[in-house]
Amino acid sequence: MQVKSLLHGTWLLSLVAALPSPQIPSSFPQNTSHIAQEAICEPKSCGAACKRGVTLGETLRSHLRVTRSMTANYLFSNHIRKRAIDRPAQGKIDAWFQQTWPRLTVEVPVETDTGTTSTAHYMPFLNEPVRMGVKGLYGCTSVIITSKAGAYLSHHWETPFVNEFNSIRDGRGETEVFSQEVVDYLQDVRCLFNKEEDPSTTAVIYTKLADGKIKYEAQVETMKDELASLIPGLEINDIKTIGYTSGQSGSSDPAKAQGKIIVNYDNKAEDGKAAFEVWAGSRTVEGEKLGLPSEKINEPLIKLDWDQLNNQK
Repeated sequence: MQVKSLLHGTWLLSLVAALPSPQIPSSFPQNTSHIAQEAICEPKSCGAACKRGVTLGETLRSHLRVTRSMTANYLFSNHIRKRAIDRPAQGKIDAWFQQTWPRLTVEVPVETDTGTTSTAHYMPFLNEPVRMGVKGLYGCTSVIITSKAGAYLSHHWETPFVNEFNSIRDGRGETEVFSQEVVDYLQDVRCLFNKEEDPSTTAVIYTKLADGKIKYEAQVETMKDELASLIPGLEINDIKTIGYTSGQSGSSDPAKAQGKIIVNYDNKAEDGKAAFEVWAGSRTVEGEKLGLPSEKINEPLIKLDWDQLNNQK
């Protein structure tokens, strides 16, 4: 599958190679309070909990997958002119995730053949509904970027964020590991989003909360700096950080929204307009130290509706 020349593999490789190296601080603050007690989201735990062999679309430098293919089971009839976008009933986000997950168009993989700790998908919003999801988030971090043209959803294992692991891995320093395994994998968004051209472009970093605070705050701020430098018109203050609390078992339980994200797009929703919503389980709200119980999550992380673009009709 090819998304015009924008995502031409050779062009992208040469562009990324020419980019300046991101500026990473020499060290991150140490946060060891939970290492002994908590499971770390890494391939042997997170990967085993939610491994799935997704082989859709064109593989890019960061294992970003871009696809327009959709199975007939996921499509609605094109003759329908308007419908309400599919969303959880009040207090029923767990049930909605359980029903919706088997009908995903794309699930972001958490493992690759090369063993990379970061993966991502980009789905263009065209003239068919799209559902994209990621699960297994009980320490991992996800970047969500949306616009009227499409959505990007990533999965970053926790291990590159944890200094104690990185300082002894392959002889690399802690910030070198984080730079190579997380920051470098954000480069592809430069080719996918432009807030100057589409002011609706929105970015959220969904990451672990510990003791009521973002556990890897310095690392998340570094990711924000990088995203702001890559996407024209996107300012650091535009990027939201949403904390979550989730356990390993809940994040892989198909009956729970905990530790999972779904992007749901419909090209003919809300009085015939195109629309999308992003839903996440175990999310926190300002002033709260723990993730909300499922019955109290009744608003999406991000939502937008607009008059259909020409290629969305």
